[in-house]
Amino acid sequence: MQYRTIMTLLILLLSSIASVQAVSLWIEPASIEVPAGGNFTVDIMVDPEGTQIMGAEYELSFDNMLLNCTEQVQGPFLTNDGASSYVIMNSFNNTLGKINYAEFRTSVDYGVTEPGVLSSIRFHSIADDGNCELTFNNVILSDQNAGEIPDVNINGASIQLISGICGDVTGNNLVDLGDVILLANHVGYYPGRPEYYLDSTQIQAGDVTGDGLVDTGDVILLSNFVGYTGYELRCR
Repeated sequence: MQYRTIMTLLILLLSSIASVQAVSLWIEPASIEVPAGGNFTVDIMVDPEGTQIMGAEYELSFDNMLLNCTEQVQGPFLTNDGASSYVIMNSFNNTLGKINYAEFRTSVDYGVTEPGVLSSIRFHSIADDGNCELTFNNVILSDQNAGEIPDVNINGASIQLISGICGDVTGNNLVDLGDVILLANHVGYYPGRPEYYLDSTQIQAGDVTGDGLVDTGDVILLSNFVGYTGYELRCR
């Protein structure tokens, strides 16, 4: 009887341990396709999974032959309950391909328990093609006692640079009337998201408004760009 009791308690203990989720820090989105010369933004996300988080610090590495960082801004994660915070470090170095960020809560003795955006980073692609991994180094999340939280799940992101010119859906390295006609035909016969109908080098080229869809708005903007001056294409 005693043996069964011990085994039951052991099973309950193991089940309880297995149900505890680790704190997570990751990049969202985890995968992005970007045209040459394109801009994009990623969010650094944190999910406390019930753990009180008072501060966060990370270093992020990227390939400076493919990308340049243009901006890093504070997110609402550590202040989403109205508390204040202090950003100790917010810097990027395109020569080294490094981004650093550190922030902690002030004037309170308790941490954040709800998930949110710790920071947002904007990049500019400087190569025609290639694959760049955004990789975390030296991640430290601290609890309400200023202790480092162990076993944090950390995930980076993969950035694929694709060749092509924004608006050049015909692939002839020019943006002209032929692109307007092809895009108009594409929208008229096959409306919807571009990845279902265009190949990987032309997905971004057709979405000249940068809203993730190839639709009438793209045709209008592209035709204005070709026919008049002063219009700007905004492929992502």
